[in-house]
Amino acid sequence: MEKKNTNIIKDIVISTDIRKFYKQYLNIIKPLLPQHISTGELNLLAELLYFENKYKDLEQSIRSKLVFDHDTKIDIMSNLDISYNTFGNLLSSLRTKDYIKGRIIKQSLLVHPTDSYSINYTFKIK
Repeated sequence: MEKKNTNIIKDIVISTDIRKFYKQYLNIIKPLLPQHISTGELNLLAELLYFENKYKDLEQSIRSKLVFDHDTKIDIMSNLDISYNTFGNLLSSLRTKDYIKGRIIKQSLLVHPTDSYSINYTFKIK
């Protein structure tokens, strides 16, 4: 009996904009993150990643200042419709979970997509 090739490649194309991309990206990798992340934490982290990407061409020290600048925080709070206290609590929680150290976002979370970005999973079944 001849064995059929059951390898199937599934491509799912998601049209998005750069700001929404980070929320979608984090939702996809969420099960793989070392610490549980709440919806609020995910939304805030997505916004911070967006601004990290926006200023990616700047020196790290300048980029960090801009990402965590008061005006950036106001923009994020407005976009997420959250209060200053909620913002502070979520940021503190992300720091406690080591997703952010001071003003530096965990390196393994940083992605800088251009016009597309792919995540590939390979399951090797034994």
